[in-house]
Amino acid sequence: MNLSRRYTEITAPAVEPVTLELLKSHCRVDITEDDDDITRLGKVARRHVEEICGRKLISQTWDVYYDSFGSEMILPFSPLKEIGSVQYYDTSGTLATVAVTVFEAGAALSVPKIRLQYNQSWPSAQGREDGIICRCVFGYGAAATSVPDEYLHAIKCLVEFWYDNRGEEGKIPDFVYNILVPYRIHYPIC
Repeated sequence: MNLSRRYTEITAPAVEPVTLELLKSHCRVDITEDDDDITRLGKVARRHVEEICGRKLISQTWDVYYDSFGSEMILPFSPLKEIGSVQYYDTSGTLATVAVTVFEAGAALSVPKIRLQYNQSWPSAQGREDGIICRCVFGYGAAATSVPDEYLHAIKCLVEFWYDNRGEEGKIPDFVYNILVPYRIHYPIC
């Protein structure tokens, strides 16, 4: 089992899952002076929810790095929408792409992974740090309507808490954490 702890965001979400209007309504705010702050809080809340749960909410592209191929390469986020490519540095140091017939997506207990297809083997790689690069799309979809309600509710509650308690950004109140706990991905320990 190969677990990656290194990844880079390539394409950020095109939209936030909760609009400014919904955030203002939830916070009972009817002025426009705080719109920028509430928008910023919405983005920070989304990131916190994603971090707590090990999930990406709106479709976004990430490169995930491994030092070597493994029979299963565990991906750092869920849900996995697409494996765009698996690239590696071959024994001559040239960046090459693995044929899509060699690998497939898999998941067990919501933990997404890349694994070999039946009767296939990985190509010979150079064995350098971060020498395997998997480009993946994670998230429930491109639109806010694809995001489950539990995450949307947690985002709204976080924004309301932070708006009402200025300077507490980053603190996750227990009631919000309790909303999210059942939806956390439990990754195996390697």
